Amino acid sequence: MTSGAAGDLERPETVAVGIDIGSTNVKVAVIGIGTGVTELAVCTAPTPRDADELVRVVFDLLRSVLATAPGPPETVGIASMAESGVPLGRDDRPLRPILRWDGNDDTSDLDALIGRLGAAEVFAATGVPALPKAPLAQWARLRRLDPVGWQQMRRWAGVADLLALALTGELATDQTLAARTMAYRTAVAPDRFDETLLAAVGLRSDQLPEVRAAGLPAGSVTSDAASLTGLPAGIPVHVAGHDHAVGAWAAGARGPGRRRTRSAQRRLSCACSGTHPTPRSCDRPG
Repeated sequence: MTSGAAGDLERPETVAVGIDIGSTNVKVAVIGIGTGVTELAVCTAPTPRDADELVRVVFDLLRSVLATAPGPPETVGIASMAESGVPLGRDDRPLRPILRWDGNDDTSDLDALIGRLGAAEVFAATGVPALPKAPLAQWARLRRLDPVGWQQMRRWAGVADLLALALTGELATDQTLAARTMAYRTAVAPDRFDETLLAAVGLRSDQLPEVRAAGLPAGSVTSDAASLTGLPAGIPVHVAGHDHAVGAWAAGARGPGRRRTRSAQRRLSCACSGTHPTPRSCDRPG
């Protein structure tokens, strides 16, 4: 675990906590928001592959970083890698390690799905290319390879959703994370995943998180979570979205024609379009 603090700063107008669950590291930061945005303190740790361990690590980081905060935070935002999550069984306990975006190059289940649903149709509905890392393809593979575990699954949570669930008791996600699943109609942007797309793998929308629009919280910090983390009970928790989209928005890509480039594990350019993507982009890269 690494940490850093900004020292004895005056309390800003608003204090918030930001959590980023990345592919390599988890970061928890205390942020001051006033005339600008200032990082007041930050703690980091390697991202665990075990779901229960991920929650434990983030709770530990929260306790550490809040010890140096200039005052109690008023809100929490959680960003994360996309296309990564875990099946939940009874009592919302994880049934297996996190199923990550970078753990599957097998296209057989994806090819079967696209053969039934149609590549152009899926792209027109979802706005994302058909790739084996998409959760819809991962669910099909999990159903085929682990039918017993599949039957035990009560619900599915993305990694940001899992942490929000641990903090609030509510299972909810953000539109930008839902959009990466290949099971959400982005042009319509409803509050639920798409029943037709989910039916292709034997799931229902009530087994997936509710989809919150930008600015709507997943829920509020419970008293139990407050005692384990040091967060004030009752403050809102937002699933803030896909780390690429969040980073692009923070860098200023907030309208049609605006483009920003960010570097994490790889260089990525994000651009805002004024129209819905066209099916010509739906072919998978070779």
